[in-house]
Amino acid sequence: MILAAHQPQYLSYPGIFEKMDRADVFVFLDNVQYVKNGWLNRNRLRTREGWILVTLPVHSEHTSRIYEVVPVQSDWITKHRKTISQLYSRSKYLERLSGFWSILDEAQNASLAVINSRSTLEIAKVLGIKPVTVLESELNLSAEECMTADLRLITLCKKLGCDTYLAGKSGRNYMDLNVWEKHGIQVNWQDFQLEPYKQLFPGWVENLSTVDLLLCLPDPLDHIRRSRSSKDVRLKEDSANLPSISQ
Repeated sequence: MILAAHQPQYLSYPGIFEKMDRADVFVFLDNVQYVKNGWLNRNRLRTREGWILVTLPVHSEHTSRIYEVVPVQSDWITKHRKTISQLYSRSKYLERLSGFWSILDEAQNASLAVINSRSTLEIAKVLGIKPVTVLESELNLSAEECMTADLRLITLCKKLGCDTYLAGKSGRNYMDLNVWEKHGIQVNWQDFQLEPYKQLFPGWVENLSTVDLLLCLPDPLDHIRRSRSSKDVRLKEDSANLPSISQ
């Protein structure tokens, strides 16, 4: 059983969905500290000139956890919908976002964690990925279980019955593999680099939101899968007995 985890991002990038596609269970790390000027409440979309940032304005304290952060305006959905509709007016796939906008309308007054996790799951649904997902905050981990980043993730693996953790490339810079070995949890590494694809404007701009991929290609999930390394092509198995995210 493979577990993957990541902070709930707004308009997540394709690497998140590649993890979801390979994991048996995916955990949204919403009980970690909110970091300003990151990708938790903003992401990049393609323009003719290059790219722009779309930002969900939020209120947070210095020590806020992601699940404690809330929007500060009520019209951000209207603005984002207008921006995407204008930038991608030539797309043949705009109807793919109909459910996405409905989810945002329903969750617009919820926390950033709920907004991001539910909208991410809607994008996963459109892609054709059906992950078993869990909000970390619902598991009530103790302070002792979260003393280090390694221990937090190891605890999640054990609580959710997983013997393997799928880590991002950056994990090599901070993960203590000796600790993982001690706890009997195997670590696999994500080896993913999104291959260039034909965007709506000339040229190639990388590191965009998955929304761009969704609105440009007839089969975006196939492109995500073809962009992963051939070293590990294991797809997730059915895990119906695991706890799922609250709706």
